[in-house]
Amino acid sequence: MVMRMFKEELQRKLASFPALTILGPRQSGKTTIAKVTLRDWTYVDCERPRDAAPLEDDPEGRIAQLGDRVIFDEAQRIPGIFPVLRGVIDSSRDVNGRFLLLGSASPGLVREISETLAGRTSFLELPPFRLAEIGGDDPQARLNALWYRGGYPDAFLASDDRTLADWFDAYIRTFVERDLAVMGIRVSVATMRRMWTMLAHLNGSLWNASKLAGSLGVNYQTVNRYIDILEQAFVVRRLSPY
Repeated sequence: MVMRMFKEELQRKLASFPALTILGPRQSGKTTIAKVTLRDWTYVDCERPRDAAPLEDDPEGRIAQLGDRVIFDEAQRIPGIFPVLRGVIDSSRDVNGRFLLLGSASPGLVREISETLAGRTSFLELPPFRLAEIGGDDPQARLNALWYRGGYPDAFLASDDRTLADWFDAYIRTFVERDLAVMGIRVSVATMRRMWTMLAHLNGSLWNASKLAGSLGVNYQTVNRYIDILEQAFVVRRLSPY
């Protein structure tokens, strides 16, 4: 296991706010860092039917039953919990470190939090591995490994190159074919996959939506909409001019 550098920041923010929301791409290690750091907290997986059903049927009663020190993983799957959490937090506003929300970034999750938990939760963005988190005495070897394997924990720690390639193929297919639909985003799967592949080849280049649109056979508004979606999911980043 690679020790993440965000553990202290997670604890500090929980000590200052009633809730903490950890956002980041799928498979970046949000669940792992939460479970390792908060070993005695109750863990609720909102994608698992047996955990989700009681929250969907009676969110107020179930949250009261769970009490404090609860981790809600993939919280965006059950939007009904956010207004309930607001009421629970406001009933004892001076108590911090009560809830941890984990979520793959999506417009719905950000909107729900901004509307219901504003001022009640802090935020922490958890990216894949950074260079400072990779062990080893040779800086160039560390950089080469991170550059080739990427920072997603399962990919970086893959046992061989074939497993690594299989992991990335499965990740891309799951994201494009399933995760975007779960987020409520309707896009052309084929076009999104082609665009994502092109973006990989344009990494570090100047952004030109019209040029990419010409290669894809769509207009630049479509390209900009797709890049916004990928940014909301923390899959790509655009660096603004200095």
